[in-house]
Amino acid sequence: MLMIKRYPNRKYYNTRDKCYITLEQLAKHINNGEEIQVIDFASGEDLTSLTLSQIILELEKNKIGSLPRNILANIIRFTAESTPLKGILSFSDDNSEALDEEIKKRILFLENVQVIDEEEAAKIEKSLIEDYHSLTSTKKDELTQKIEEALLMRTIPTRTQLAQIKKKLEHLAQEVENIVNQQV
Repeated sequence: MLMIKRYPNRKYYNTRDKCYITLEQLAKHINNGEEIQVIDFASGEDLTSLTLSQIILELEKNKIGSLPRNILANIIRFTAESTPLKGILSFSDDNSEALDEEIKKRILFLENVQVIDEEEAAKIEKSLIEDYHSLTSTKKDELTQKIEEALLMRTIPTRTQLAQIKKKLEHLAQEVENIVNQQV
């Protein structure tokens, strides 16, 4: 894992290569398959999510990367406090239609952000809907745990993490607006 320290002057320091690094260079490391971790030099706070958000913002701003709007919109919409499929299993048996719709919605999200493909989405959706209705309460708890473990293995961010990203993006947007206003 590539360890990066962010200094108060907003410069990033590559601890492995012992040099300063730009967001664009960090993006290249990520594109090469490297895992990164960004730590605030002063506080030790993990700034990896914020930095990844900044990289996305820079790529979009410079038209280097172009994420589909639906993916960006879904990331912003998906800001509650649980994993993408958490809560599905809290539906009661007499509310199976709402459960089916919720499963479809969550699976579509995973497909839209390209975590799973269309074929895999259809299989998972069918399996969840069919299996859920035959589960006991104990089995539902076990399924919830398995779903959460699968999401963690795929490094899908939790709703809490996405909420933090959204908050940091809003803060970045405000900072950019302040800079623009100062230049005018």
